[in-house]
Amino acid sequence: MEKYKILVVDDNMDNSDRIMDFLNETEKIFTFFQAPNGKLASVIAEKKLPDLIITDWEMPIMDGIELIKCVKSNAITTNIPIIMCTGVMTTTENLKTALDAGAADYIRKPVEKLELIARVHSMLKLSDSMKKIKEQNIDLTLQKEEILQQKEEIITTLETLNEQKEEIEQQTEKLKETNLAIGLAYSEIHKKNENITASINYAKHIQNAILPFADRFEQSFGKDNFFVLFQPKDIVSGDFYWLEEIQNVNEKITFIAVADCTGHGVPGAFMSMIGNQLLYEIILKNQIYSPELILNQLHKEVHRVLHQKETNTNDGMDMIMLVITEDSQNFKQIISYSGAMNPLYYVQNDEFIEIKATKKAIGGRQIEKEHLFEKHEIQRSDDQELTFYLCTDGFQDQFGGENKRKFMAGAFKKLLHSISEKPMKEQEKILSKTLENWIKTGNEKQIDDVSILGIKIN
Repeated sequence: MEKYKILVVDDNMDNSDRIMDFLNETEKIFTFFQAPNGKLASVIAEKKLPDLIITDWEMPIMDGIELIKCVKSNAITTNIPIIMCTGVMTTTENLKTALDAGAADYIRKPVEKLELIARVHSMLKLSDSMKKIKEQNIDLTLQKEEILQQKEEIITTLETLNEQKEEIEQQTEKLKETNLAIGLAYSEIHKKNENITASINYAKHIQNAILPFADRFEQSFGKDNFFVLFQPKDIVSGDFYWLEEIQNVNEKITFIAVADCTGHGVPGAFMSMIGNQLLYEIILKNQIYSPELILNQLHKEVHRVLHQKETNTNDGMDMIMLVITEDSQNFKQIISYSGAMNPLYYVQNDEFIEIKATKKAIGGRQIEKEHLFEKHEIQRSDDQELTFYLCTDGFQDQFGGENKRKFMAGAFKKLLHSISEKPMKEQEKILSKTLENWIKTGNEKQIDDVSILGIKIN
């Protein structure tokens, strides 16, 4: 609510207090200044610039009429409305004298509460209007000056244009030729852009073909025991997920990986293709089955393939590697995990558990000869159900929401825990919708590839 300043001028303090008490009973907020005579009031008016002055007529040193003339003759205070308030000078001629001097209104003493409030409210509206008019006048003056300046600039420009008319006419043909060349170049660029986009879209089909299909997960875990939320930032993705099974005589080994390669879009997709192929060579060809050894070998292979020792490039990837070994002879299941930067989340007996990753990436610059990744084994009894979540950091790092901040890892883990008892396909829908709403509420764009793989083992 706006706060108004009122200057009350009266040599009788009881009259001043009465006026202020009446006005304080209204809903408006006032700041009051008091003066016992017109001379002091004129000084306060110039210094404080009140929204309204209520003055007595007869006062020592300087009376109300002299005060009105003084205020109205001062350019600083001239727009302040003044109410004359008197119990002696109450004739029609007195009223005319006050109005001629510059008073905006007139109140007879003893002051009536309702009349005072009505007239003060009216004067404050007048004060607000005069302020707006003053501001508009200032704006109009500035606009006028700007228009005059623009007029001068236009006249100067026209003179210059007239002087250059011949030269412009001579250059017209050259401009036409240039425009034609630009049009042809634009058409060529547009065509190349379409071809590049078409190529990237085709690359997307290739990338999707390399990623494990849904039926592969169904065969390994069952139709209702998995979900894959895979949402690239661009057409192609720097994230990838990987699934492979090896059947030996007495055991079946299932390898599941989720990786986040350096960058996204086309550069990230190239890295994902390299990572995908290297995993096949390491596991199927070289028969390395332990997750920490797989990551260590992958680190070496990325260095070798990208010649990082010679080029000093920093490309690489973060990865979660989960290995499930089922021993049919001893009726045993062993679940082991190793992580490069990215942790593993899982829910067991309604408890949300996080296994920290080794804080080393795969590939990139390195000082030590090789990266040693930590291996973790997860214990479970035959009747226990485990739900695993293999994730990149795209979801938790996404900006959005009302405060335009990151979703954050803590909130992401709470979300996973809260939905862990729901069917897997429903979990996927909830995660997808949550991310969509988070981005939409913050009016943001997706900043990174998002990959979440959920697997239930029962």
